[in-house]
Amino acid sequence: VVTKISDLRVAHSESIAAFDVWLAKQNRVTHSQWQKRIKSTDSGTSEGAIAEAVVFDYLACRCESVSLNEDPSTGGPDLLFEHHGHKFLVEVTNLSIETVTRSTGLTHHLDPQSGFQYYGLLTKNIYRKCRNKTPQVSRRNHPAVLFVTTLHFQASAICIGKLEACHFLWGTEKLSAPFDAESGETVGSVRNVTHFKNSVFFREDASFSTRGICALIVGGFGLVPPDANIFGILHPKPPLSFDPSWIPHVEFARLSHEQLRAGQLVAEWVKFDLDGKSIAVNQSM
Repeated sequence: VVTKISDLRVAHSESIAAFDVWLAKQNRVTHSQWQKRIKSTDSGTSEGAIAEAVVFDYLACRCESVSLNEDPSTGGPDLLFEHHGHKFLVEVTNLSIETVTRSTGLTHHLDPQSGFQYYGLLTKNIYRKCRNKTPQVSRRNHPAVLFVTTLHFQASAICIGKLEACHFLWGTEKLSAPFDAESGETVGSVRNVTHFKNSVFFREDASFSTRGICALIVGGFGLVPPDANIFGILHPKPPLSFDPSWIPHVEFARLSHEQLRAGQLVAEWVKFDLDGKSIAVNQSM
């Protein structure tokens, strides 16, 4: 189990080394800034730099080319990828171990003596990251993907999955059932409902947010690839067209518009290989 920032650097040493060499060739200023951040004594700053390296390494081997997009003086999305002639931008942002511990109630390390415990979800944290990053990726010439990471070990294992990805898509769910005021009892079946609170791509009036992010990927890199949990969700009505086949071997959830018209929210999962061919995936959550 990875528990310290030095352990995290060791666990992801191959990705860090690959990114270090590549970034040095791209821009000396950006490389120098990144080196300072990864060596920082502030754990959140160092974790963010590690996350950038891990995402670079994870995506670079899945796409045909990658270049540095961010200008140190003006900012903007971090990386520009190209696959099968299609270009897309990727902005990397990290949820620190401290933040995730505070939000979920889970310790970073695994304590065998703790037994069963309740924990919170990351839905609100992901929503805030997307909201804060939207201005940075808006009004670009290519579709933008926001890649949110965490290096928190326990949360990477149990807070990032298909069910959680659906919560990122349509927001916090609640249980609802018809209520008989006279008897004081529920009548009929209990259902999951949402008012789209904390949804990445819906507003609370059920309309689509049309600015900025075309797709979201959440990666739990407290686990080292290939064991990391990594799932994506697609904007139901993106500002620019983005095809999930451009990022092979990542499972993406997309909203079924047919079910949406019927008043139901159903996620369909898709995944593609390096040649853009569909791979069968388990649709259950």
